[in-house]
Amino acid sequence: EAAVRTHCRGGSGRRLRVLEICGGDGAFAERLLLNLGDACEQYTLFERNAKLTEDARRRLASFPAVCVRQQDCSAVGDEGLGWALHDGRVGALEERSSRVDVCISSGSVLCSQVGRPLDAERVLESIADSLVDEGTLIATGISSSFLHPRILHRAGFTVVQGSHPKALTQCAASPGG
Repeated sequence: EAAVRTHCRGGSGRRLRVLEICGGDGAFAERLLLNLGDACEQYTLFERNAKLTEDARRRLASFPAVCVRQQDCSAVGDEGLGWALHDGRVGALEERSSRVDVCISSGSVLCSQVGRPLDAERVLESIADSLVDEGTLIATGISSSFLHPRILHRAGFTVVQGSHPKALTQCAASPGG
């Protein structure tokens, strides 16, 4: 939430378009949307688990800007996440207005909690293609990340803030502390 407030303003008074991958039951989306208020124009949540997708749809039903889709982000093909994000409209991502300002990836396919190392770079490239110029990826989780500066730079990202020291991020749910 703090990273969205700090790094993710739409600029020129424009409202944010957000993509959350592996969004679970929508609990984070709900909290963020309540805090963003009308600063969010569009919020698309992808979740591969059918039950969690339904839970997210119920939880977020009162937010008109939200679209919840059952989508396995690790299974993106050549068309990438943008194709799924825009319902397969050919050329949709060629227009700046059809891209998102921020992608939130918390405990997602970019981490060992859910994904595989071989999928991470492909998904990261697809996320980069779905973002506006100067867009933001917020990638976090309690498990080891597959991200490192080399693949971030290959995908066109510039790291604004890297990992926090382990002492700041320890929690009971984290494997091995």
